Amino acid sequence: MASAVSNPHDKFFKEILSDINNAKSFFQEYLPQDILKAVNLDTLIIQKDSFIEKDFKEFFSDMLYTVLIGDKKSYIYLLFEHKSKFDKRTPLQLLQYMIKIWQLHIKQKGFPLPVVIPLVLYHGEDKWSLKTDFGQLFDKNTKQFKAYIPDFNYILYDLSQYTDDQIKGEVFLKAALLLFKYSSTKDILKKLPDIFSLLRSIAASKTGLASLEAFFRYIYYSSDLEMEKLKKIASESLNKSREEAIMTLAQRLINEGMQKGRQEGRQEGMQKGMQKGMRQTIIDILESRLNSVDKLILDSLAEIQDFDKLRAIAKRAALINSREELTMLLN
Repeated sequence: MASAVSNPHDKFFKEILSDINNAKSFFQEYLPQDILKAVNLDTLIIQKDSFIEKDFKEFFSDMLYTVLIGDKKSYIYLLFEHKSKFDKRTPLQLLQYMIKIWQLHIKQKGFPLPVVIPLVLYHGEDKWSLKTDFGQLFDKNTKQFKAYIPDFNYILYDLSQYTDDQIKGEVFLKAALLLFKYSSTKDILKKLPDIFSLLRSIAASKTGLASLEAFFRYIYYSSDLEMEKLKKIASESLNKSREEAIMTLAQRLINEGMQKGRQEGRQEGMQKGMQKGMRQTIIDILESRLNSVDKLILDSLAEIQDFDKLRAIAKRAALINSREELTMLLN
């Protein structure tokens, strides 16, 4: 597998839905009809950076949009959460996001509160086995307390439950959703030629090349597919005029992976060196306090990988007067 990057699924998802045309295309195709008829998608605005203040950014893992209801000033927020693995805590996470949105809305604009529609795009290996209402997280024996339990529903898009023909949208969006659908399955190799073929109509443009790079990067970092195989599939599926660009892109990704590997290796080496040095400092202090340090203590120190914990032990080691005190310190 290529050198890992943090959250390749999330990065690719954000690249797709940060494009307003892709976002509009998704909502046009997948929002329930009653909501679609009520909102004006021409007023759709991405709120990820402009709305959420610095103190709140950590609460939003994916995309947030505002849209007007018809021609009125009333609006709703479309909160888009992305999941590549089944997560039973999802409804609780969504509620946390919604509360933060409302808190910040009150701070900036006051009342009334806007409607927040939570949407979850899921493409994990297992079927999403959770109902889409928040109330189902509570014990079933609490029905008499229903009036006191908060509840809401989220809209779930489990791509594994869609046929390929049911996956719709603008070219880039459709290709991306298909890639999400098969990214964690054994069918990915078989499906890639068709997915790349979808990009053929846009690959010749400047924006199309950027889109192709996003696809390459995602596949390279999220799968076990070798770069040579990926280049071959892309070259055969796309216009031959893009072959040189594909080769250049592939080499750049390989270089990035090698560079990242070297950096991670250096960082890991530095960290291990610091840990080793701190352990030796502790041993020197203990030998001066207790005259000797047995193998059991050395083994216990070797198991501690947290540098901050080792440093804390070193500070207190100078106060150790007995083996019993040392045992308590290490535990």
